[in-house]
Amino acid sequence: MARPAPAQFLVIERDGAAIGAAGHSGGGEIGYILHRAHWRQGFAHEALSAFIPYLFGILDVPALKAEVDPENLASVILLSRLGFRVTGYSRDYYLLEDRPCDSVYLRLPRPGAAASV
Repeated sequence: MARPAPAQFLVIERDGAAIGAAGHSGGGEIGYILHRAHWRQGFAHEALSAFIPYLFGILDVPALKAEVDPENLASVILLSRLGFRVTGYSRDYYLLEDRPCDSVYLRLPRPGAAASV
């Protein structure tokens, strides 16, 4: 019997209803989204605290990475609390509703690995 592929994303639920999701793309880049009504209640932190060790267990990557709009200070703080560190910035990296937006890049080394950039 073939072994099922490891999960690439998870659904964040509250009282049986989906309120967000977290996942990863190739190369260990993670992302997440949470419905605005559930912001600042610890759901993203709880989900990522479980998902990050799982990802290190299934992915052969030296680090996980994330890209965030620096104006999204809550996400920058959340990722920093989880151990991610800023590795760089890009100015006017993408357009959102015809408005140029910057990006900040963060990295979380595999536990026990060197913290090089």
